[in-house]
Amino acid sequence: MKYTAVGVIPGGSANGYAKSICEESKEELSPQTCAFIIARGETKMFDLMEIESPSYPNKIYSFLSITWGIIADIDLESEKFRYCGSARFTVYGVYLLACQRNYYGTLYYCTEDMIDKNFKFPSLRDELDLKYFKKESKSFAYFYACVVPWVADFAKVAPKCLPNDGMCDLIVNLIILF
Repeated sequence: MKYTAVGVIPGGSANGYAKSICEESKEELSPQTCAFIIARGETKMFDLMEIESPSYPNKIYSFLSITWGIIADIDLESEKFRYCGSARFTVYGVYLLACQRNYYGTLYYCTEDMIDKNFKFPSLRDELDLKYFKKESKSFAYFYACVVPWVADFAKVAPKCLPNDGMCDLIVNLIILF
């Protein structure tokens, strides 16, 4: 696979990828700092996550995270309030907490210690070898699968995540409590 250098200037509501780059460079997050990182020609390897979904025919690639449950609903449904900046996440999050939605699902996952040299991630069309995967079927509040520590400039949800270790950190919250 070829490597492509990408420069990131924060300009969105969350800026998690830019925050992760700045943290890796031991710099504060700002558009100017990111421009200086680019101008210096500073490069770092970052992981890319490949995602398959039965509801989408093509593979999806992510350099940040994938979410499911209340976090995904907050992100997607608050788009209509984008003009509020990152405050849209807090305001819409409080609204959804009051609605008390239920998210029932089945999550298959593996831990680093479950993987041996013969392990290969299966396709959605392949049967899972439960030797390598744990299964949880229950009500979840959300899950995050992250390849960088920061999913927003205010949310370091995966503090032990290394952006170039080839691993995906999984954060799961089973229930929402008031």
